[in-house]
Amino acid sequence: MLVRSQALVLHQIPYSDAFSVVHLYTREFGRQAYLLTRNHKNSRLRQSLFQPLSLIEYEAD
Repeated sequence: MLVRSQALVLHQIPYSDAFSVVHLYTREFGRQAYLLTRNHKNSRLRQSLFQPLSLIEYEAD
């Protein structure tokens, strides 16, 4: 089921050269962890989106 929600970014941890683990807090689901792929082409943009205490809107499966 595809879920769309707003979340507060708690922190981001590099997992390997290709992935990062991002911890989010949502009203509906509480604390969640997601695995993100790293795209080196847009890495600076993605890093700025997932700074701690950023409010984001996301879709997850």
